[in-house]
Order: sequence, then structure tokens, then C-alpha cells
Amino acid sequence: MSKTKTRPEQAKNNYYFKAYTTTAQVMTTLVAEIIEYDLEDYDPSSDFNTTTHLYTCPVDGVYMFVGSYRLDNLGGTDDTQIALRVNGSIIASSYYSNATGGNEDTVIQVAYIGYLSANDTVAIWGTQDSGGDLSTNPSIADTFFTGALVSGV
Repeated sequence: MSKTKTRPEQAKNNYYFKAYTTTAQVMTTLVAEIIEYDLEDYDPSSDFNTTTHLYTCPVDGVYMFVGSYRLDNLGGTDDTQIALRVNGSIIASSYYSNATGGNEDTVIQVAYIGYLSANDTVAIWGTQDSGGDLSTNPSIADTFFTGALVSGV
């Protein structure tokens, strides 16, 4: 005689989003700037703001975020940095230095998993040191910000 185990119904988690850019953003050399993700692919609980470019945590819990942007024509000795900020403070970052000697298109990413409180704000910032202005490449595949509540507390 076999017994069938049934899984208990899981609580529905609507706390996830993905935003991306639809227009190129000019990044001034040596100026840290918030990346302007202006369109959402999904955000069922409306916690990402496409005007302020901030995600506001709706509840206490463990969250996972990944942010990315693409810079076109990063010069041969130029660098770029991406940072994930919570309430304005950097908590994770990634740095890329172009050592190829020539211009290249560069995608840089940052990821973070950690405990955050309700009403904490999360944003992706970037900087570059080309000596001039560079533009991000608007692409849902390359310039995006996504996140989700992994475990509520």
C-alpha cells in the first residue's frame, strides 16, 4: 500500500522585480551616478520606482539583487565601477579595468544577498574614468536591475 505525500501550499511571494533602461544614459567621468532604470519587465507588488530608480523593500527579510550596465567604447586604460547601495551606502561593488589597449563594450555586474528591513531602499550606481562622457547601452539583456525576497522573516 503506497501513501502519497502532499505538499503544503506555499505562501505566495509577490516581492520580485526586473527593471531595465530604454534610453542611453550619459555617465560623466569620475561622477558616481544612479543608473536610471526606467521601465519594468515585471513588478507585481510595485516596489520599484522608475522615477527615483529605487527599490523599496516591502518587508523584513533576506533579499537577492543583481544589477548590471553596459558601457560602449570604454577606452584602453579606462575603468568602471558598479555599486549596489542600501539607503545610500555601498554594500557591494564590482570594478573593471580595461587593459586591452583598445576600445571595447563592457558589461559590469554586481550581486548581493543579505538581510534588509522594510522600507530600506536599494539602487545601482555607476562611475567611469574615461576622461569624458560615456553612455550606457539600453538593453534588457545588458543594463538591468532585478531582485527578489528570498526568505521573509
